[in-house]
Amino acid sequence: MATDWSIYNVDCIDIRDLITEPASLVYIDPPYGPVGEDTYYGVGNSRDEYLSFMRARISALVGALKPNGSFVLHVDQKYSHRLRVVLDDVLGEDAFQNEIVWCYSGPSRAARWFPRKHDTLLWYAREAPLFNQPRVPYVGTFKVGGKTSWAGKNVDKEEYLKQGKALEDWWTDPPALQRNEKEKTGYKTQKPLALLNRIVSALTNPGDLVVDGFCGSGTTGASALMLGRRFLGTDVSKVAADLAASRLKSLHESRASSDNE
Repeated sequence: MATDWSIYNVDCIDIRDLITEPASLVYIDPPYGPVGEDTYYGVGNSRDEYLSFMRARISALVGALKPNGSFVLHVDQKYSHRLRVVLDDVLGEDAFQNEIVWCYSGPSRAARWFPRKHDTLLWYAREAPLFNQPRVPYVGTFKVGGKTSWAGKNVDKEEYLKQGKALEDWWTDPPALQRNEKEKTGYKTQKPLALLNRIVSALTNPGDLVVDGFCGSGTTGASALMLGRRFLGTDVSKVAADLAASRLKSLHESRASSDNE
């Protein structure tokens, strides 16, 4: 049975040896800092070692992109500002598209500061990238028709509301995964499928190739397959690579079975 996905248990720094065509989207959810600052997957024993590690892999992955492909880096607040400088260096400051803040809620033991409940997604693209603008419902009360309305002209209210508004660069949905959710795989840093669906659908079209250099539990791949894209993922952890491969194999077989019914 032919598949439209591949998972490799290798370092993404060698990505160019694995792909046969450039990708439309590279998304990574890498370690969030050196050992001691990333509870689960810290890399290096210092800030400089971590940033050197990330620069080398960002450079390799950028080399796997189409000229107008999108690069999305997903991190938390500890190193997002430093990694943005790395991205400016590697891709160029003009390639910056958005700093997207994904806000979520959940239990916290913080007693000396506000609970830190957001991640940052840095989106870069060197040339005018593909962008399928997500739209969301309007919130609040406003006048629709007339010169003082949001529309700026007389329009049908129901049609205007149905169209929705362009999604901003701060996202309060989807929520982070909670314990005992059916979607959970047991991988500690797993991200919700709905979040990856938004990214993949906004920055690629069906049939495009999506790459994830730190594929973890395989959520990016699952999203790509469900949305009709192709996927290539790598991870240095055999546990992660095996988990992602098993997940995508099950999804692929389930889809094939449904198509044959």
